[in-house]
Amino acid sequence: MRQRFVATVGDEGYKAFIGTFHQFALKKVLRPNLKNAYFNTIGYTNGFSILDASDSKSLIREAFKSFGDEISARLEELSFDEDIFTTTMSLAKAEGLTCDEFGRMHHCNNVSLEDALEDLSEQEKQDVNSASRGQNAIVYLWWKAYENLCIQNEVIDFDDILVHASKLLKFDEGVAMRLANQIKHFQVDEYQDTNTVQFEIVKTIVDLQSIRSLLVVGDMRQGIYGFRGADPTSMNKIVDYYNAEVIPMNRNYRTAGLSIEAINQFGKTMANQLTDGELKAMSTFDGPCPVVHRFESDIDEADYIIAEINSKLSNGVPPNEIAVIYRNKSVAKTLKSRLEEGKVQFETVGDVDFYSMKDVKVCMGVFRLLANPNDRFALYQIMDELPIGITKANLSSKASQENISPTKYLRRFSESSSARAHKAKVLVSMLDDMEGYIPSIIDEHMAIFLNLSPQEYHHKISTCSEFRKSVDAYRERFFNDYAPIFKQKVLRFFSDLVAESFNKSAERAFKKKNRNASGEEVSQYIADKLSERLARVDKLIDILNKTISDGAQYKEAVDELILLADNTKNNKQDSIFLMTGHASKGLEFDHTYFLGAEQESFFKLEYPDDESLAEEERLFYVGTTRHKKELGITVCNQRFINGEIKKRSPADMLIRFKGTVNDIDHTGDVVVDNQSSLPNADIDTPEEPGPDNGNNRLKMLIQRKARKKHENVASSPVQDIEQTSNTALEHDDEAVMFKL
Repeated sequence: MRQRFVATVGDEGYKAFIGTFHQFALKKVLRPNLKNAYFNTIGYTNGFSILDASDSKSLIREAFKSFGDEISARLEELSFDEDIFTTTMSLAKAEGLTCDEFGRMHHCNNVSLEDALEDLSEQEKQDVNSASRGQNAIVYLWWKAYENLCIQNEVIDFDDILVHASKLLKFDEGVAMRLANQIKHFQVDEYQDTNTVQFEIVKTIVDLQSIRSLLVVGDMRQGIYGFRGADPTSMNKIVDYYNAEVIPMNRNYRTAGLSIEAINQFGKTMANQLTDGELKAMSTFDGPCPVVHRFESDIDEADYIIAEINSKLSNGVPPNEIAVIYRNKSVAKTLKSRLEEGKVQFETVGDVDFYSMKDVKVCMGVFRLLANPNDRFALYQIMDELPIGITKANLSSKASQENISPTKYLRRFSESSSARAHKAKVLVSMLDDMEGYIPSIIDEHMAIFLNLSPQEYHHKISTCSEFRKSVDAYRERFFNDYAPIFKQKVLRFFSDLVAESFNKSAERAFKKKNRNASGEEVSQYIADKLSERLARVDKLIDILNKTISDGAQYKEAVDELILLADNTKNNKQDSIFLMTGHASKGLEFDHTYFLGAEQESFFKLEYPDDESLAEEERLFYVGTTRHKKELGITVCNQRFINGEIKKRSPADMLIRFKGTVNDIDHTGDVVVDNQSSLPNADIDTPEEPGPDNGNNRLKMLIQRKARKKHENVASSPVQDIEQTSNTALEHDDEAVMFKL
């Protein structure tokens, strides 16, 4: 985005801040104000590091253990688990609430653990109010324990970044005023996915601008992150609060004309729209009409899609212009298996990615530890792959006994005469060596180098352009001198210290899969795996160094990496893409297939509530608008899910495409014109098989062959829904099912 912006407005574009809300909160609000009194009031007197998702989960579990075994067992009996806690806490933080504010809101900040458990147990007696009160009290107490651990370890999680930024802006209006004077114009993209705390950050600053200037861009039909706390009415709220002008952006230059007709038909009555939602097709390519394909089984579905993909590839369509999208991963298992059997290369967006690789996580641990020597989670990431003569549990226990941080105890342990301390000594020595070559100078050190006080330095930086240029030039020379050495030191750390552990792991994995492999084959595999690991580490160092060379100081660059690891998306050029609807957001492809458009894919309950209906229709809208040329939607009569063959029914939402899509019933290979109406055929439906006994897949294959010989034609998915809905609308108690 920055490159496109600069290409449009010129070099002045480099002065603009372009980034995520989390990046803005860190760079513009939190990091520049670490000495603000706000941090003293909440317990962060020495600054903070950022917890990644896995470290946050570890600390949440540590907080849970603080309840003791007896309480933990009772909570498990009452089905109160980590997922309930993390979801509730995260949604509360999306509202901008702190732990204490959550407690006051739900009147539970003075409730004892025993009383909370008593209230929670009332759910067995159908006392909803008591159960809810007990659940909120447990969340508050667990959250408080987690918050205290965060403060003790000088860390905050991703959600805290936004909450603390919002609170700081309100705690000290001077901070907000400086930003309001500095920032003349605000633009927020994808605004439909924002939450309350993000709105509060923007509002606090914009309200203090001498001339308010705010532009938000979004499409309420694509608001699909309600489960993360996104507010589906966010755009309506911004219009109401500022009495903002609404400018429809309804020209679509990407998608084929016939697809736009279907999209408009589907989107006419979607909830929370600011405009009529009608798109104008500007593409010169009309394209084929979207098609709903009906199959007897997911095996038929997979074979058809693979045949279609192979045909497109053989006709020169680039693999990365083909995507298969689905509501949940279980729907795609058969397709993945058939793709592997057919040796079709595919990439699953959202699977284990670059930043989840063990070697990358170790390297991130090194970078974090160099940024904050007291970051015990960074140290533990290194220790997960590097034995150093002491376990994490023992290190933590010893550090606690001596009332010092684990990293400080490690240094003390490394200086001991114990024979087991050798690797710890090497680790500490190499970390010290790397620290000496970090290719970045912090402002405090630059001021000392120039014989200036911090106040004088910051004054000259902000007022004298020539001084700023000379400082930037010195930083650039320093970076150019130190960056290659720093990279060499980090790579040596891996090749000399960590490689042994990785090589043993690679050897075990290879021998397990290849029991008859020769010694030469094993050695070659180990060498290849090590080369891959070092290449990833090399890449991560380059990303860090690039961030520093762009003007970030070292700690800021590490923060950027942590945020990047949380938001990264895969992008392989030689693979087709498989992804969930959520992962597809913002992407586009020439050809897409929406897999498994069945009622059971979207809803667990037979009669979902209005909020669930609205959320799922937005997700379906996103998944079926990723294509530029061609869209196929598939429905199966039965699907292999969790070891069983289960009956499926077309999604009710498909009826909203009526008249704008073609239907193809592959059980009879009949093409159905989009204006026609087919009668229902009387086809015997096989009984639903029971639990998987190893023969379910064979049964499905037999049914598939029998179906191929069947001469009758089944009704189309859209017709099935229309007939069902007409029947249901005759009965008031069922009509809500179709109220979209």
